[in-house]
Amino acid sequence: MSVQHKTHSFFTVLALSCLFSPFAASDNKHVGLKAPLPSISTQSSLKRNQSAESGVIELRGGNFIKPFQTQISPLPTLHKTKPYQHLISEAALKWNIEQSLIYAVMHVESYFNPTAVSSAQALGLMQVTENGAVLEFSKRFLGGKTLAREQVFVPRTNIDIGTAYLYLLDATYLSQIRSPKTRLIATIAAYNCGLTNLMKYTFDTKSLDYFVYRVNQTTTEEWREMLTQQFPIAETRAYVAKVLEKKAHYQQLIH
Repeated sequence: MSVQHKTHSFFTVLALSCLFSPFAASDNKHVGLKAPLPSISTQSSLKRNQSAESGVIELRGGNFIKPFQTQISPLPTLHKTKPYQHLISEAALKWNIEQSLIYAVMHVESYFNPTAVSSAQALGLMQVTENGAVLEFSKRFLGGKTLAREQVFVPRTNIDIGTAYLYLLDATYLSQIRSPKTRLIATIAAYNCGLTNLMKYTFDTKSLDYFVYRVNQTTTEEWREMLTQQFPIAETRAYVAKVLEKKAHYQQLIH
């Protein structure tokens, strides 16, 4: 089968299947935490509130939680997704991130709108911020070269920055989380609310080591429930659930 025919088939299936997979409305109600997950030993040498000098950075900038679209069309039509397929494939290979995750994040963040701007000034397809992900990307991978605002909207650049952020979360900050599935859920949550907020509102800690230790004491199902049902930030609860749902959907279509 030719590459052109395979590409056409992929997006044909994508358009048809999404017709029968409507998005549930997001949960915007604030609910309190349920009973805590099983506690860890109090004899741990890790201190919950040890200094935050663990190298954690906020790639989205500050502690402001960037809102994502709460009303998302269930049908990513061919003209919306096709221009970015090769860019997503390149970024996935470059940063060792699953294509399905990039598609899912882009779907939930901007619904494939390259000119999207949020109220928090998150920009483009992957909704990256100039004083967060863009700045960190520049320092780490561009030798400090400044990117103009209009450059951040360029699809290739925007996808590269957003995917690099996912890579840094997965392969650097959260790399010691043993379960890949658990680490994936943590990565998605941190992409939305920031790693510092994730540590604060799960285990009330500034220590990345302590946070990872606690996460490793939970099962994947416990962790998923904690972040989609018990986490005190409704925005992040809805975000994690939607991205996981869409990732599974795109995974089936890609493979």
